[in-house]
Amino acid sequence: MSTPLRIGRLAELSGLTPDTIRFYERLGLITPPRRSTAGYRLYDPDALDRLRAIQRGKELGFTLNELAELFKLQDHPDACAEIGRLATAKIAEAEQRIHRLERARIELSRLVGRCTGPRDVCPLYDVLHDTAGTPCVELVYDPHGNYIDAVRSTLADACRHAGHRGGWEEWSLDDPAAPRYARSLGAPAFLIDGHDLLPAIPLPTGRCCRLYPHPTGDLQPLPDLQTLIDALEPYLRR
Repeated sequence: MSTPLRIGRLAELSGLTPDTIRFYERLGLITPPRRSTAGYRLYDPDALDRLRAIQRGKELGFTLNELAELFKLQDHPDACAEIGRLATAKIAEAEQRIHRLERARIELSRLVGRCTGPRDVCPLYDVLHDTAGTPCVELVYDPHGNYIDAVRSTLADACRHAGHRGGWEEWSLDDPAAPRYARSLGAPAFLIDGHDLLPAIPLPTGRCCRLYPHPTGDLQPLPDLQTLIDALEPYLRR
């Protein structure tokens, strides 16, 4: 028979505090301990495995409520499908966090590049006080494609008509520093604040692999100008 663990020993082995263990106990994440004749909490050794599972789950981004749901599903006949659903949702959340972090890296790199010497107002303060936020327009292109100049011209016309004067960031598919969300789209792609602006038809081969539907019903490697303007304007008017 396994030796039960008092809360101090359980805390030591798990790396958690006794208060945290009591908190998890109140949430129903671990089985309530029995009491010794002296009134000490005596936890089953399996509690250590559960605490480690909780810590691992938190590292993967699950909340305590989500972990409680996962633990309840352990003996359910459809557990695998439900756990798969929860894990898929967690992947989407992780991708969003990666996306936000990449946008932060890009913005901070841009600010550092503007810190060229003494000035009255640091560019970082300019950004912090720009509560409306200037949208960041991005272009993803294939440097080996045949449409680079036409793609840039189309985007320039769209920005001008939509009232965007801030220019745009360009990402080459060959650039290892390009954010993952940009490189995963193919080219040409048009983004604003990291969001893909226009639906495109991906082709199974080739890197210049996006085709855009036109009002005529044709698919072309460049989007219709008015369609691109209409996609930009809602972001620029916020």
